[in-house]
Amino acid sequence: MNRILLIEDNADILQAMQLALSKWQYQSFVIQDWQQVEIECQQINPDLIVMDITLPMFDGFYWTKQIRTFSQVPIIFVSAAQMDPNAVRAIASGADDYLVKPFSMDVFISKIQAILRRTQQSLQEELTFQNYHLNMLTNELRYQQTIIKLSPTEGLILKLFFFATQSNSI
Repeated sequence: MNRILLIEDNADILQAMQLALSKWQYQSFVIQDWQQVEIECQQINPDLIVMDITLPMFDGFYWTKQIRTFSQVPIIFVSAAQMDPNAVRAIASGADDYLVKPFSMDVFISKIQAILRRTQQSLQEELTFQNYHLNMLTNELRYQQTIIKLSPTEGLILKLFFFATQSNSI
């Protein structure tokens, strides 16, 4: 089940998003402490984030910049603000898509499905063993928030190890 983090402070919109996500079998999470958005994001480790621009404490641009220091999780911005300047700024700051409020929940879900479909395909380039993740294209080994760049030989050896452990556990 995909994990979607909703960083939205409007209770009505939040409730509508959660309802739509649950209908499509997505697990949704909401921010509990507006001063700890970055920490909560790390703890939840979502597959996708929906980010409002206007938030308590800091805006969505700020939080996106903070999140990008440790994650490349896809982010969809939502905002009632004027489209052009905010959309450009959102994409420039690391967002993958942008929705203007009010929006159709069908469009909302479609955008989530499209982004997750693209990211799921790239995850096929990744092997996992326990909490270790090996990107076979970049030879990067990730454990929690730590990333280690491996040599091509080290990457190949680890890839063989991951395959061996997977076939033994079947």
